[in-house]
Amino acid sequence: MIMRNLEDLSIIIPTYERESFAIRTINYWAGKEPSVIVLDGSKQALNENYLKSYNDNISYIHLPNHTYQERISKLNNLVNTKYCMLHPDDEFFIPSGLSACIEEIEKEDLVCCLGRCLEFEFKNNRVECRPWSPLHTSFDNYSLMEEKPIMRVLKHMHPYLCSTIYGVTKTNVLLNNISVQIDNTIENYFFELSYEICSAYQGKSKVINQLSWLRSNENKPFYIKDKEQGNRDIEPYELILDVQFKENLVIEKLAECLNRINDEYSLELLKEIIYSSLSSYAYQANLTIKTANFLKYNKTKDTPEKNILKKLLGSSYYNKELGRYNSLINSAKIWNESGIRSNPKEINEIESLISDFHQKKYISK
Repeated sequence: MIMRNLEDLSIIIPTYERESFAIRTINYWAGKEPSVIVLDGSKQALNENYLKSYNDNISYIHLPNHTYQERISKLNNLVNTKYCMLHPDDEFFIPSGLSACIEEIEKEDLVCCLGRCLEFEFKNNRVECRPWSPLHTSFDNYSLMEEKPIMRVLKHMHPYLCSTIYGVTKTNVLLNNISVQIDNTIENYFFELSYEICSAYQGKSKVINQLSWLRSNENKPFYIKDKEQGNRDIEPYELILDVQFKENLVIEKLAECLNRINDEYSLELLKEIIYSSLSSYAYQANLTIKTANFLKYNKTKDTPEKNILKKLLGSSYYNKELGRYNSLINSAKIWNESGIRSNPKEINEIESLISDFHQKKYISK
């Protein structure tokens, strides 16, 4: 299936010390319509003979010991397409879904568009998956279509949903989103939140009923590894809830970035909007994470308190814990019957690729 509008898309794949997953993702995209840029911060580059076998649409850049932020800051000189998107090295995005996102952007004059998401893992010798339900709100019919930039920001963070960071995005918008230099850690504490706020500030976006994203549970996120190794002793929401956070440079730098993009609002007003938005996120995260842990470790019987917490969580963590896994192709079929479209041929390709990957016993470094 040829989707010509994908020739206008660049896919950005930052990777770090996960050689086998990076190769799996490169192999998946090799020869397809989008341009692919791999930004590898690993100590060792990928095998030279493998690099020589690349298709023309793959660009590989080895940036050893560069932080995530330092690697993606190189994009200003690398992306020449109308659209681009960030792509984790162990996940999958579906070409027909990305093509539909581009169509929606052009039809509705959006800055960004995302399709629906299934999460997956390889378990019981098969690819098992289910709809991904973030903690705070649902992707179902989610949109930011308000005219005023600050109204989009406030709506986006009340309640918060990561609806743009892995969406197809106009290139100039994405480059603005990644321009906020907040800290220098590999897994930037505030990168996602600043990206989402910048995206909402710049224009309208929405989530469409087309499967575009398969979210991997095969690896622990880097922030979890950092926490287990004692390198991350506090979470962003805990920093935000600190009484001194209002004076934090995060707010000032993000406000300066938004003002540089669009100076319709004063720096002081933008600081207030950002502080309010981040505080809302922090209160949500504090509630849902602690509530989810309570439910996780107190499953013996229902109590009045537990029922109240279930209602507070709605369709998020509690339902996710009880959700049934299914095969990838069956999950896609079930969604298709409810109006969330996908292409069976593409789904079969991905299911086979994941199965082959694990049956050959590839190991993440």
